[in-house]
Amino acid sequence: MTDPTGRSFLSYRRSRGDECERLVVAQRERGIPTWRDVDDMKSEPTEDELRRIIRDGSTANVVLWITPETAASPMIRNVEAPVALERHGRNDGFFIVPV
Repeated sequence: MTDPTGRSFLSYRRSRGDECERLVVAQRERGIPTWRDVDDMKSEPTEDELRRIIRDGSTANVVLWITPETAASPMIRNVEAPVALERHGRNDGFFIVPV
């Protein structure tokens, strides 16, 4: 079961980091814990690590920051988005926020 007060996983292209920073700040100001690779990992994220974090019950949602650059990201296309959709299909309270 998803913890509704759990963290929000931010899926984005690093080339849009400045825009995403504003979203992270806004969420945190409202008490929403936000997971972002550059803040929460010491090295480049691996596919297995990203899958584990998205599937974890303490992750309440995935924010998919959709931009033209998203199509060029195999990590978003092949890992983050499919795992988020799989998790959403469990109907356990997890949700996806497309931006």
